[in-house]
Amino acid sequence: MLASFYAGLSGLSAHVLGMDVIGNNIANINTIGFKGSSPIFQDILSRSIGRDTGSGGSQVGRGVMLGGITPSFAQGAFQSTDVATHLAIQGNGFFVMGDEENNQFYTRAGDFFFSKDYNLVNANGLNVMGWTNRDSSGEVDTSSGVGVIHLPLGMTMDPVATRDFKTSINLNTEAAVDNPATSDIDEAEMFSTSLTIFDSLGASHSVTLEFTPTDENADGMLDRWDWVAYVARSEVASSTSLPLTADGNGVIIARGNPDVPPTGNEALDFDAMRFDSSGVLITPGPTSLTFASVDWSNRAVDQEFVWQLKSEIDSSSTFLTGYALNSAISYTYQDGCSIGEMESVMIRADGTIVGVFSNGTTNAVAKIALATFPAPTSLTIMGQNMFAQAPGSGSPTVGAANTGGRGTILGQSLEMSNADLTDQFTRMIVMQRGFEANSKIITTADEMIRQMLNLKR
Repeated sequence: MLASFYAGLSGLSAHVLGMDVIGNNIANINTIGFKGSSPIFQDILSRSIGRDTGSGGSQVGRGVMLGGITPSFAQGAFQSTDVATHLAIQGNGFFVMGDEENNQFYTRAGDFFFSKDYNLVNANGLNVMGWTNRDSSGEVDTSSGVGVIHLPLGMTMDPVATRDFKTSINLNTEAAVDNPATSDIDEAEMFSTSLTIFDSLGASHSVTLEFTPTDENADGMLDRWDWVAYVARSEVASSTSLPLTADGNGVIIARGNPDVPPTGNEALDFDAMRFDSSGVLITPGPTSLTFASVDWSNRAVDQEFVWQLKSEIDSSSTFLTGYALNSAISYTYQDGCSIGEMESVMIRADGTIVGVFSNGTTNAVAKIALATFPAPTSLTIMGQNMFAQAPGSGSPTVGAANTGGRGTILGQSLEMSNADLTDQFTRMIVMQRGFEANSKIITTADEMIRQMLNLKR
């Protein structure tokens, strides 16, 4: 009879611990990256009574005990934020965190920010681990070990000298030309445009493209477009051997005019612009033109430019057209940039941190590491949203997001607790009823003993 007291007592104790687990789940319903747990009950080793007949009916249980607490790593819901460094993982990975003693911890809570030392950290001061070295192609190198992500917002991006440029220009096929039958001069409807390029020091220069409609056979009709490309004379070294424009203020770096005596410099003399009856560029024929090298007066590296006339993918598609529309430029592109300072960051799904620089460019500057475990439910819960490796969890496999089943990273998002409030309240009611039922075992056993004692009277 007394054994029933202890069976009921074990039930009370086990359900109290179960209520602790459920209470902890409910308390952390708004904790970022929290993973709820479930209490697992198991019976206590039974005791044998009488002689064992082999039927199994000679054993009496002794109650219940809490066999374990199993965390659930089911995906939590996502909450959008307006902070670029708030991150969430959609998948099985963990963010890798490091302290000053090189100890590593793991978390699903991505409420990160840049510290005063420009390190990406969490609220506890732990560093987010990843990679910051880049390979020759400019991509972040993930082949080495992880380290602290250190990104000062004032970090600079080296200037890139312009090499290629493109311009989408229409030259009006109905533009007026200098008509030899009239006494007027300068009747030609010239078109001029300019674009900004950069040298090796990051200094900007203006390249002017000037087009002149020309009548070749004195019939008053447009036959070709003569053109010239030049830069300001004041920005070019005085020792330059390149020809000057008519007003002497520009240095010619390329031209297409058959009426001008050739210089013998293949990087200076080209064909005039000619279009067929469909407005498609016929000459110059090459896909691109390489202009003469410029010796800048500011001692930047001597620079030559490549003017892309046709699409690299489809040479029949030209960036210059000769339609019956007003001459105009609709698009320009050049691949150089000035020196820039990083002003902000954005984070891609693969964990790449992209710096946004003051010169209008973006560049990959770091990549966040993720880790997976063979048995994540066996990780040690450290508190403060942290987990630590345990013998039963296995060793972490660290790599980039979108690889190895680690999942993807969502920027400007946080993963919420995966504890469902409705489910937890239901479990709490069941746990409460279990506690009440076990308390009835004790009160009922007490009443039975009292009645046995009353038999003496």
